[in-house]
Amino acid sequence: MPDKYNSLAKSFHCARDRYQQENCTNIKFKLISKRTTDGRTYNLPSASEVAALIVGDGEQLSKDRDIIIESQSRKLQRIDVFHPSYLVLQYPLLFPYGEDGFCLGIVTSDSISAKPTKKNKTITLQQFFAFRLQKRTGESPLILRSKRLFQQFLVDAYTIVESERYAGYPSYFITMTCNPEWDEIKREVTPIGLKAEDRPDILCQVFKIKLDDICTVEFQKRGLPHAHILLFMSNEFNPQTLDHIDKHITAEISNENERPNLHGAVQNYMVHGPCGPYNKNSPCMKNGSCSKFYPKEFRQRTLIDEARFPKYRRTDNGRTVKKRECVLDNKFIVPYNPEFLLKFGCHINVEYTCQTSSVKYRFKYVHKGNDHVTTTLYNAGDPLEATQVVDEIRNYYDCRYIPACEAVWRLFGYEIQEKELFVIRLPFHLEDEQPVVYGETSNVNDIVEREISHKSMFLGWMEANMSYPYARSLTYAEFPTKFV
Repeated sequence: MPDKYNSLAKSFHCARDRYQQENCTNIKFKLISKRTTDGRTYNLPSASEVAALIVGDGEQLSKDRDIIIESQSRKLQRIDVFHPSYLVLQYPLLFPYGEDGFCLGIVTSDSISAKPTKKNKTITLQQFFAFRLQKRTGESPLILRSKRLFQQFLVDAYTIVESERYAGYPSYFITMTCNPEWDEIKREVTPIGLKAEDRPDILCQVFKIKLDDICTVEFQKRGLPHAHILLFMSNEFNPQTLDHIDKHITAEISNENERPNLHGAVQNYMVHGPCGPYNKNSPCMKNGSCSKFYPKEFRQRTLIDEARFPKYRRTDNGRTVKKRECVLDNKFIVPYNPEFLLKFGCHINVEYTCQTSSVKYRFKYVHKGNDHVTTTLYNAGDPLEATQVVDEIRNYYDCRYIPACEAVWRLFGYEIQEKELFVIRLPFHLEDEQPVVYGETSNVNDIVEREISHKSMFLGWMEANMSYPYARSLTYAEFPTKFV
């Protein structure tokens, strides 16, 4: 029946034919029980059922469960879970006519049964699978009556949904470092004969002004504040292919004739080192090699390695820049976004974040805590005391390290972490019954007469409806997406 009615079955041979053509090893799984583990967690199943086995923990789920098609020319093409043909190719018996499955951008229904305050305008994976699992009059219950194949479909669907959690994984990891050569800083320090590092207060104030995204601010032992930013992109802007990554991130020197400003910015801010054979005393050098793995290899295209870290395209195009009398090529370029680099004019490293170990690394990097140093007291007059190794018997101290910029940042009361929340609480109340906050010893009359006591988010929404015709087309829940 599929050979007759399924268009994909007519175009491709199934895996059965390959198994018949070649000798294949018969593989079986065996679940084992260990007495040394918690029986409540590691007990063996008591029923015959289909289950999904995920190597590692639940955070290892990803979209790399692709169908791989081999053409007659023996070239391979990946069909990921968002391709309309994924379900048809994975479950040809459940979709015998080769109909399209889930794809990005399916618009939600405009029927009267749809909720008018629905936030999502497109169907999510979870909604799609929930729709397919319902029994309907006049529709074939083929999927629901497929027994163990139905079980496989269920666990497969759930792991697909889990790999695309709604909060999701961050798409980009950005590190932005304050530039002491910013005009705003030099304008304040140069006329009075000072250097940028002499005025940590100005460094922090200018950096704070330029920083208005989700970030974690950190102060390493080198004087300049910098921020780590994790960006969570919606599906429509989230990179789906390697080509999408290349559109936003590059690790190459720009053409000096076509984009001279960008070329200069890359040369000034985005060159690593130099280290290795150019400078064996560079701070990044550990045990004779660069701890950041520079110089990188030339690569014709971007790829994701086995550890799920991106390796960006670095072509051997002959372009070079000069830094500290060293002529360097694309092997030494730190990944960046051209628009960000030109806008901020400072070191701003942009990395694509994959969904496994690299995600853990990024979050550990962002939330690693304060800098520390280990110190000891010794007799400055005795050179032998200064060179003795510190051990458990001697007195030594693990100390938090607070540089001047961090002190200024905290004194100004600037936030160390800023997060843009996905949930906004929308209060409502009856007339003249809005909540009012006041101190325990406050005068009641003063509280009532305060202008702020007669305002609330709910009243602000009503006032906006009176002033802006467009506001009246939005529900209360939709209002914060267009007004602030």
